[in-house]
Amino acid sequence: MRIIYYIWNNLCPIFVKNWFKRIIIGHRYSNIYLSKYTISRLSIFQLLNHTIQLSDYVSLYEVSLQWNIKIGKYTYINWPNSYLLASEKYPISIGNYCSLAFDLCMITTNDHIISKLTMYPFLEHTEHHTGWEIKIWHGVWIGARVIILPWVTIGNGAVIWAWSIIRKDVPPYAIVIWNPEQIIRYRFDEVKIWAIESSKWWEWSREKVKENYNFEFLKT
Repeated sequence: MRIIYYIWNNLCPIFVKNWFKRIIIGHRYSNIYLSKYTISRLSIFQLLNHTIQLSDYVSLYEVSLQWNIKIGKYTYINWPNSYLLASEKYPISIGNYCSLAFDLCMITTNDHIISKLTMYPFLEHTEHHTGWEIKIWHGVWIGARVIILPWVTIGNGAVIWAWSIIRKDVPPYAIVIWNPEQIIRYRFDEVKIWAIESSKWWEWSREKVKENYNFEFLKT
């Protein structure tokens, strides 16, 4: 295994690496779009080990993904400079039909230990590293240059305005702005939120979602 790893990292040309990655991605997913930059930043070993899980119809443009990340169907990050860094123990999961803008930053692990002599991240002391999971549910819209801290969960249908720093959980369908974050209002009233949540529309096909774009399912 070490020989294979050495050959892959040091002797294999970049275009050959990306070709192998495209074969794996094309075999595993349907109608998925990943930019050249995104593919170049993916680890083939993480793809093979399923530590990075992408669903059908995902679109990622100039996004760096590292380690344990799961992205649901029809979710996109179609602007550059987004960075998602998880770990084997502390994953990042993003649901279906999410819309994420550029310069998004999510990191779930911390290797700078402030209680030690030096905060330099010695690799041999990984047992001291801390981390938390980040979970984004379905139908979430996140604006540009948002930072989401570890341990945060963002509920279904929430809206995060640009330049916000999210330090705590966001309720479903809340609209959150600024730093420190604050809820300015909810997208719908409680009755409508309950009806939308009960429908589990994020599990529907794209065609059914489009047919109910104006809440036709609530009119029956």
